Amino acid sequence: ACVGARDPYCGWDLLLKKCTTLEESVRMSQWEQSITKCPVRNVTVDGGFGAWSVWSTCTHNDGSSAGACLCRTRACDNPAPQCGGQKCYGISVEVANCS
Repeated sequence: ACVGARDPYCGWDLLLKKCTTLEESVRMSQWEQSITKCPVRNVTVDGGFGAWSVWSTCTHNDGSSAGACLCRTRACDNPAPQCGGQKCYGISVEVANCS
């Protein structure tokens, strides 16, 4: 993350194992930096659904009776929304075969 930030004032010190300025670094030969491109920051990423889980037994209660169903879920993690990106749109739970 330190090197990927492409900060012209910071780099990764291999000896200290942390992001430092060149002045803080013990030796320049132990200092890594990448400033060949501009940093990529705050790139908006809209969320996408991951794969459905396997079907598993779940229960329901409609107020007067209870029963069993099959349910599966999926998460908004492929990719997860980042930097103000849109959350996933659609269903994240499916229910079937209720008794």
